[in-house]
Amino acid sequence: MRYWLKKRPEKNIVVVSHGAFLHFLTDDWEDACKHEATSWANTEHRIYDFVEGNEEMPGNDKAMQETKESRQRRGKNGPPLSLESQRQLRETMLDGWAKQGYPIK
Repeated sequence: MRYWLKKRPEKNIVVVSHGAFLHFLTDDWEDACKHEATSWANTEHRIYDFVEGNEEMPGNDKAMQETKESRQRRGKNGPPLSLESQRQLRETMLDGWAKQGYPIK
């Protein structure tokens, strides 16, 4: 999905989906348990940019990162979590969701 989005000619794209799916799309797992099985509130919008690789993801041109302005709008003043922290949160959340009966794994 990220590959398809990145290849689109449009500069701004809106994706409407369930919050749990958006964690997988964006690889953003911060506060993933804030609401029922997601950190996304109903009708919430966030803004992500594709990241052209960085120290943690060299050569990965399909990684996404929430913009500073988007994070600030929802009360997040620090930098986004590291890739390793996001991966650890993902595993923790998937285990927790499975224990709650969500068929994730």
